[in-house]
Amino acid sequence: MFESASVIVRRVLEELHVNDPNLPPGARNSEKNLCKLANRCRKHMRPTDPVSTEFEVR
Repeated sequence: MFESASVIVRRVLEELHVNDPNLPPGARNSEKNLCKLANRCRKHMRPTDPVSTEFEVR
């Protein structure tokens, strides 16, 4: 949760060897699109903003 989406996507793609340069362009995943998708998914994992000034900082 404390790493940028681009770092996570690059690490996963390297581990899985998904973006093989020998594949045709249509078969390769777009790193930019995967980062956008990761950020959308991570948006739901963030805590909600406090609605009052009386909240506890952890």
